[in-house]
Amino acid sequence: MKLSTELFTQLAHQFNTPLYVYDGEQLQHNLRRFTAEITYRPLRLHVALMANDTPQLLAECRANGVGAFVNSPRHLSIALHQVGWQPAEIIYASSNNTAATIERLVELGVTFHANSLRELKLYARNNVRPRVGLRLAWPMPGQMQPARLGVRLNELLTARHVAEQCGLHINGLHVYLGTNIANADYYLQQIEKILPIAASFADLNYLDLSGGFSVNDAFDYRRFNQGLVSLLTQHAQQTGQSLDLVLEPGRAVFADVGYFLTRVMEVKANANQILVGVDGSATLLPLTLHHTPTNYPVVMPESTRPPMRWPATVCGASTYSRDYLARQIQLPPVKAGDLLVFGNAGAYTYSCLSNYLGIARPAQVLVTPEKTTLITPREVVCL
Repeated sequence: MKLSTELFTQLAHQFNTPLYVYDGEQLQHNLRRFTAEITYRPLRLHVALMANDTPQLLAECRANGVGAFVNSPRHLSIALHQVGWQPAEIIYASSNNTAATIERLVELGVTFHANSLRELKLYARNNVRPRVGLRLAWPMPGQMQPARLGVRLNELLTARHVAEQCGLHINGLHVYLGTNIANADYYLQQIEKILPIAASFADLNYLDLSGGFSVNDAFDYRRFNQGLVSLLTQHAQQTGQSLDLVLEPGRAVFADVGYFLTRVMEVKANANQILVGVDGSATLLPLTLHHTPTNYPVVMPESTRPPMRWPATVCGASTYSRDYLARQIQLPPVKAGDLLVFGNAGAYTYSCLSNYLGIARPAQVLVTPEKTTLITPREVVCL
């Protein structure tokens, strides 16, 4: 963890817990890493608002020349009105869009990626903007069949026919490759399979590879860059089709920027384990509920003691039987009042909060070398 333990203690006292803390320097580092380590050009980055939709953090992305990737009218509104992205800097891709939504996207001039033949026809019906992107259905890692998103391979001929009939030019191909991908070779293998499909679209000028890179340097950017440059350069030489590369990072931009602070309320000894009750909840680390439970890295900044003999399970402040923030982890001896800090909490946390269990929304704080800023106040529940 890059922020100091003393700072975590100070912030917990100043803003109370539970609390989200963001490291502004780490955000800048993550944004620069993409343009520094991926040398292929033209390269366009569009940060995924699903991962983090806090306007103050998104404004930092925009200031670094990064565009927006959105998948809902709400996120589009945030991008346009709270952050200030121009329509041309935004990509909109979702599924099962209504005719009214697509019509509004055309009016705004936002880049749209059709998810189905129906959406392609609805976009063409407006007959205003001749260029459109197409989302291609693609198998998730370890699967044989395409995922639910996108146009199937056996529908591509029809898609081209619809576009030609309506005077549309399919100039972008969008492929979702998975989430939290740590294997650069997997990414490159998929690109190699996609490029022959891209070559079948005469008007194509960009390839949008969506899907999350893993965090904490687990992804080999150097190997990815070398293979990427080779594949796309060779493709241009063989086909005459020069493609812009579009990436939509979310987790890789925000995850290790954020920390979740929660305070221990009580400790119970159970059979061969310690139950640590905190004032937070698994609903404030929503990936523990939506995906296969994966422990966030946890530290106790106020302790230098060695780990306890028995593993600890961190439990939330609710009666929900599955309210576990972390299971079977090693912690130093814990007592009421101790502070726990969860790392990698900058992505899919605040943007994923719900009203389930009625847990109040914590404050959000941005830390930069110049100052500490309260960017979202704590939700106050009046009794």
